[in-house]
Amino acid sequence: MMTTADYPFDRYIKIAKAVRKALAPDMPMVANIGDFTEEQATELLDAGFQGVYHVFRLREGKDTGIDPASRLRTLEAIKNSALDLSYCVEPIGPEHPPEELVEEMFRGKELGAVNCASMWRVPVPGVPLAKLGKISELALAKVVAVTRIVVGNSIRAMGVHEPRMLPLLAGANQIYAETGPNPRDTVEDTSRGRGFSVETCKNMLKEAGYIPLEGPSKVFQGRWRFKEKNPGELKSNVRVLVFGTQPPCARCQQAEREARQAAEKFPPGRVTVEKHDALSELGQKYGVMLTPTVVVNGKTVAVGRVLKESELVEIIKKEAGV
Repeated sequence: MMTTADYPFDRYIKIAKAVRKALAPDMPMVANIGDFTEEQATELLDAGFQGVYHVFRLREGKDTGIDPASRLRTLEAIKNSALDLSYCVEPIGPEHPPEELVEEMFRGKELGAVNCASMWRVPVPGVPLAKLGKISELALAKVVAVTRIVVGNSIRAMGVHEPRMLPLLAGANQIYAETGPNPRDTVEDTSRGRGFSVETCKNMLKEAGYIPLEGPSKVFQGRWRFKEKNPGELKSNVRVLVFGTQPPCARCQQAEREARQAAEKFPPGRVTVEKHDALSELGQKYGVMLTPTVVVNGKTVAVGRVLKESELVEIIKKEAGV
């Protein structure tokens, strides 16, 4: 749910509670609002939110009217709460040197963001920065690629906006459909302008080699990860290795995705998931011949097939003595 930065917080919470009642119980809600306090972070959780999109934008306080200190306090409040953070390096223009971009990549990682993204600035005619122009699709793809290197496996998804093929091939796996008013567009309903439909986004993901997921997003968990999502307290840590092709095929991607979703069912840090090339030295150590292959604490548990999340959860519980 997105508002302008000065939208009344109490009114926003009231609307959010109504929206929460109208949604399916397992559909996560993400807030995109102005700065707020730790107390208000708790109110967002109580209203039914699992995550927040909040960003220290490039040249915040110089190109924007936002107080940088206030923005940083809000990000710290999110970090200290059960809300999941969605972070983005944005809005990227030709004037931003690599040092500024990398600083925001590391900021997102240090704040513990569950997903990161890269977004170029759309030069809307008449606004002050429009004269500076726009970065190329290739430049945006490079930012995505470096972000993936910086954050590694610490995130659950890597977004890019606006949806383009090169950034998807560079490591992004999350794009956004839009409808309604959009400050970056000049038409009343952006679905008839710059915005992409859900179907268009799905087709683009498929063309990039991804299998679009069905159902509610698994990226944002919030308080859910502390409740019924944890089937048991592990007595020991578990290491899951997923071996696949390089670049990964669709089945290898699905195997890794199922493994990461299984790991999220347990307390943070207790189950680690690693993706490795089947032809690597480690792959040779475990005698990997078919992909995908899944190894749990040194034991091969699946060869040449996708191990479902539910199957792997049971294997982890058994391995850890739950």
